[in-house]
Amino acid sequence: MDEAHANSICYCGIMAALWTYWSNNNLGRGFFGCQNYGDPRYCRFFAWFDNPMSPRARIVIVGLLRKVKAIKRERKKELIIWGIGATSRQRDAACRDKLWKGSLIGVM
Repeated sequence: MDEAHANSICYCGIMAALWTYWSNNNLGRGFFGCQNYGDPRYCRFFAWFDNPMSPRARIVIVGLLRKVKAIKRERKKELIIWGIGATSRQRDAACRDKLWKGSLIGVM
């Protein structure tokens, strides 16, 4: 990346912020945008920071993000089962779910 691109100035005359785009088509792709985004003074400046990802890279990253979300959901269920930040109703529901899947059979 050249120095001029690294120091992008938006139409407001201020240094543009580096943001990350998380749509499926531009997953993790960086871009420069106005620091006043969301403010009425937002000038809508936009410039890509890097090149687009290959289709294979997008597939891999989407798959990894899904796995991370699934692990977080399972971790949350485990915390509920052990009573960390959960109501008794949530613990009972999480235990029933685990028993139904067979993961706690033989443990009790």
